[in-house]
Amino acid sequence: MRTVTSRHRREVDSSVAAIDHRFSRLGTEADDLWPSELWFPMRLDSSPDAGGSGGHGPVRYHCSAREPENVTFTFDSVFGSTRWVGWHRFHVQATTEGALVEHLIELELPTWQYLQWKVLVEPLHDALIENLFEKAARLSPTPNWSGWVRLLRRLRPAIRGDQS
Repeated sequence: MRTVTSRHRREVDSSVAAIDHRFSRLGTEADDLWPSELWFPMRLDSSPDAGGSGGHGPVRYHCSAREPENVTFTFDSVFGSTRWVGWHRFHVQATTEGALVEHLIELELPTWQYLQWKVLVEPLHDALIENLFEKAARLSPTPNWSGWVRLLRRLRPAIRGDQS
């Protein structure tokens, strides 16, 4: 088994309460944080506050914890495999300039799927999270992706969101 830890952070000009409220709407019709216009939409059967389950694209998860300023999703399967064991969390905290938004993944997976993570999933994941942070900052997410991410999106059109 291999361990994956991925952390992304961005300071945004917003209040903690405003970002936390947006966490509550992830995966719902009112979601204005997930960059669905560029990526697989996140769809949950209920809000994170109600313990919603669903996912985005081939990634399935459920909300395993919802506390003020945090929402944690536990993976159920990735690409149909239940061997990706772990979680991903969104967290927000106050700064002197606004709020620091963080996304963290902790994951254990078999070695061959670790290679899948490194080559396919990680570059796409990183680009998606950066686009989510742009939306957190109330900016339009921009497709400012690496050549590798652009190629993967071209090869797998289903990765793209509603308007790509």
